[in-house]
Amino acid sequence: MAVIRLALAPFLRSFPQVITLGIRGIINDYSAREREWISRAHRIFFPSIRFTEVFHTGGRPCFPSVFNYRYQRSRILQLDLVKYLDYPHPRTRIYYGTRQKRQISQDFRYPFLLMGPAMQPDTKHLVWHEDALLEFSRRYNPVLVREADEWRERIQMICVQFHCIALLKYGPGTELTRSPAPAFPEWIISTDLWRLSQRLLQAAHLDDMMLEWGYADGWWQFIEMKRPPVNIQSPHGQVNRHHHIGHLIQRGIL
Repeated sequence: MAVIRLALAPFLRSFPQVITLGIRGIINDYSAREREWISRAHRIFFPSIRFTEVFHTGGRPCFPSVFNYRYQRSRILQLDLVKYLDYPHPRTRIYYGTRQKRQISQDFRYPFLLMGPAMQPDTKHLVWHEDALLEFSRRYNPVLVREADEWRERIQMICVQFHCIALLKYGPGTELTRSPAPAFPEWIISTDLWRLSQRLLQAAHLDDMMLEWGYADGWWQFIEMKRPPVNIQSPHGQVNRHHHIGHLIQRGIL
């Protein structure tokens, strides 16, 4: 029986090994033949948030896995995971409701980071004073509050199939500092930090993820995970993540 590799999102259209169906409103929007392909597929690529839980429940392998979608979307899940694995990370607390939020300024010294529970744009704020605390804390429930460490160095690893395919390095500053420079991913491979990262990726079945770490006080600390970008600058030139995944498919790795 021929191996069927399907994609819903159109990111792999240039690879003939993959049949791209497109993302539709509901499963019944696919024809009977297409639903048969879905039920027999070796793997379904880029199934989208809409269908990934359905395919996972039905035992159909996906890439990215359902766990990528879950952790990319939730700061609370990320915090629970690194606490469970006992990974080093900046001191962070979750506050629910008005009564708990009143405790924030007693638990943390200004400035600190206040964040919404969902990993969405513009939901992380550096809070310097009480007025800002009141303004931002009203926007979310719950809120996550994290120490605003001044990192000596910060890195982002773009990881596919548990390998680092690109690396970005930041200079000194807070998490909100934006001055990345491409670095050779080979630099990280032989370090304890990469072994720690691999353990995290494999433990949570995260096969398409960007990990962010910061270095301060003599050790690396986990900051957060994000959906990886499509195009990443590297010292070797631009890396297109979708093309990299397509080449893994061509080689039979995925």
